Amino acid sequence: MEHKPKENIKQGLRKAQNLSFIDRVEFWSRFFLNKPYFKHPLSDNGGKQSLRFDGFDCMTLVETCLALGMSSEIREVLPNLNNIRYYNSAQDFAHRKHFVSVDWIPGNSSLVKKLDIYTNSICSREIDRVQFFNNQGFNFQGNSNLAKTEKVAFRYLSTDKIKDIASALPRFLIVLFIGGIDWTVVSHMGMLSTKGFMLRHASLSEGKVIEIYLFDYLKTRSSLKGVSFLQILDSA
Repeated sequence: MEHKPKENIKQGLRKAQNLSFIDRVEFWSRFFLNKPYFKHPLSDNGGKQSLRFDGFDCMTLVETCLALGMSSEIREVLPNLNNIRYYNSAQDFAHRKHFVSVDWIPGNSSLVKKLDIYTNSICSREIDRVQFFNNQGFNFQGNSNLAKTEKVAFRYLSTDKIKDIASALPRFLIVLFIGGIDWTVVSHMGMLSTKGFMLRHASLSEGKVIEIYLFDYLKTRSSLKGVSFLQILDSA
């Protein structure tokens, strides 16, 4: 890692140290605006690419903001990130919490809580980990506690109902986008400031981390069925 980016992160940690956990995560979501979008930001090769601040995909952006929010010193960031991203901090592809619906949310229950109170629909899928691993060029061995296939009924809010519940939402949260891919439930994720309903996310089409009005974003993604909200638990 180059010296200047590391120093910038250290400065950011100092600036954010007196904020609440939620506000620290929000701080980092702004900090990384305009960083490049990387389609494959991780190597999973012994964790060599686990910690990087120079670019993100949608999941690694959220994970990095959470890990930095949990940390007061830079030496704490990687262990926190590994706990968020991997089962048993194993730092390899086989142990990564790949699927948001069945891996990432249950695996981070101390950090986030799914707000099923704000849902009106269900997305039913069968998560086929074996096929997913095969498509990525890996044999499924992974965590012995994980099923090879797993049926999931994931509650979400249809896009036409979001404005109806906007005033009841927490001021800053994680937003999951449902639909658009037939082999999984969550196709994209980002962070949402409900003041102004501004979405911060790593955008493939824009090639960088951007901030955009949520409803403008949804207009560009007609295949999406809806959203699900994750409350960030202010306990870290």
